[in-house]
Parts: sequence; C-alpha cells; structure tokens
Amino acid sequence: MALFAFLRRREWPTVLGYALFVTLLAAGYYYNVTFVQLGLLDLGTRLVGMSEAQVSAWMAALALLTLAVAVLTGMTMDRRGWSKNLLVKFRLLFGVVALQFLLTLVAPAVRTVPAFGAWILLGSVALGVGIPVTFGMTIDFVAVADRGYVAAAITALAYFAANVYPLEWRVEAFSAVMVAAMLPGQLRSAWWPPGASARRIASSRDSPTSTSDGRSASDGSVAPRESRPGVSRSGDRWY
Repeated sequence: MALFAFLRRREWPTVLGYALFVTLLAAGYYYNVTFVQLGLLDLGTRLVGMSEAQVSAWMAALALLTLAVAVLTGMTMDRRGWSKNLLVKFRLLFGVVALQFLLTLVAPAVRTVPAFGAWILLGSVALGVGIPVTFGMTIDFVAVADRGYVAAAITALAYFAANVYPLEWRVEAFSAVMVAAMLPGQLRSAWWPPGASARRIASSRDSPTSTSDGRSASDGSVAPRESRPGVSRSGDRWY
C-alpha cells in the first residue's frame, strides 16, 4: 500500500490529501444514503402528504436528472480541462456544498408538491455536479495502487455513520445532523476562499505546480510529478 510508504517518508501533504479525499467522499456517501434516500421519503410522505408511489416517481426523476447533469458536467470538465485543474474542482465543490447546505437547511419546511419538485430539481443539480468533481479529485490525492483500499474505507465509514447518526430516521433529524456537519466548512470558506485552499494544497504537495520542463503552472492545475506523467519521485503511480 503506497500510503504506508508516504507515512514512512513523512510526506504529510500527501497523507493529508488521502484524509481529505476519504472525508469528502464518505460525507457525500453518507448524505446520499441517509438524507436523500431516507429523508426525502419521510419528507414526501409525512410532511408533504404524497403516497409512497408518488415519492418514488419523484426519486426516479431525481436519479435521471442527476445522471444527465453528471454526464454534462463531466463532458464540460473534460473539454475545458477542468478535470486537471485542482483549483477549479475546489471552486465547483464549494458551490455544490453551499447549495446542498441551503437545500438541507430548508428541507423540513417543504410542505407542497411544487416545492418538493423544486427541491428535487435543485438537488439533482448539486448531486450531478458533485459526483464528477469529487471523483475527479482521485487523480490529485490517491495513488492508483491504493484506490481499492480507499474506496473500501469510504464505504465502511459512510455506512457506519449512517447506522449510528441520527438515531431517529426523520427528515428533521437528518437535516440537523447534516447542517451541523456542513456549517463549519461553510464558515471557514467564508474567510478562506476555496481557491486559497487549492493553491496551498497544490504548492505543499510532493507534486509541484510546475511542468516537467520547469514552467510554472500558475492557473492552479497540478502538473505531473516527473517527466513521466502520473509517476511520483518515488515511483508511485497516480493516474
């Protein structure tokens, strides 16, 4: 496992990158397992007054819209080169989290079918943009050899948390937990913008923001670690 080698060599920025990636993906997985799949069902049936079949139809629409937005976002990122630009991915992620924070905060106040439909539409945008952005960070933070282990850790953490918190499976409880979890990040981003975070991570990593021929990559993109693309100085492959 490449992570152990990074720990032995005390490559702390790389290790922190692993931790950041696992935290982001586990939190997103937890959000989808609890709030989206269970909280929206409770919201639609108990508070809005729809039947389970009606809520299921709306959930199907959420899935299809999320798919469409994710494909469009992925294509846009590929064409514009955003998938290789950590700064852009952090900015997109900040927007996604901000939108999800607002949606999660207001969800318990939804009482009508049109409002529920509007929530589904905006929620699909947040999820559809967030999926390719967060998974796109894999090449920035996790070596190829470790991606299976990292995926297992993400799944285990998300399902463990989903079975522990909250104790009551109601939309109000899910909302309270998620708002409390996302609020510190929102407050931090208010005084330290995501662009600053991305630049600091990129500059402190073992992979400098410069190209193999010495030219600076001042746009925030993370250049290959060596003249061989995707290979670190220690030989660990990243993509």
